[in-house]
Formats: sequence, structure tokens, C-alpha cells
Amino acid sequence: MKNMICTASAGEFGVDASLAASTSAEPTLRQRRLNSNVLFAGGRELTILLHGEPYCLRETRQGKLILTK
Repeated sequence: MKNMICTASAGEFGVDASLAASTSAEPTLRQRRLNSNVLFAGGRELTILLHGEPYCLRETRQGKLILTK
């Protein structure tokens, strides 16, 4: 899997509920907005498990987010 570079700022992670896609199967599904400081807890890297597979989310020095498998 190739690296995916997120264009969101490192200060915020997620999507505001008002920006949810109109094509969503469940229009009542709300997106959560999380502060990256909470996610990273003082670090610059964390592991996300998706269906048992680990993914690494890393914050760069430039404040970008990189997700790799």
C-alpha cells in the first residue's frame, strides 16, 4: 500500500458533522472531530487497527499527517 498524505492540519483530525457527505447511506450518521493532541498524546506516531490490520499514523515536522500500512 502506498503512503497516503492527509491534507488536514495536524491541529485537527476528522470532519465536522455539518460536512458529512450527502451520498451517505445513513444521513443521520455523525462524524466526530478529534484534536490531534488527544490522539497523539504528546507523541508524533500512533497505530490504528482496522479489521485486525495495523496502520501507522504519523505527524510530520511540517504538520501533515501520513498514514501507512
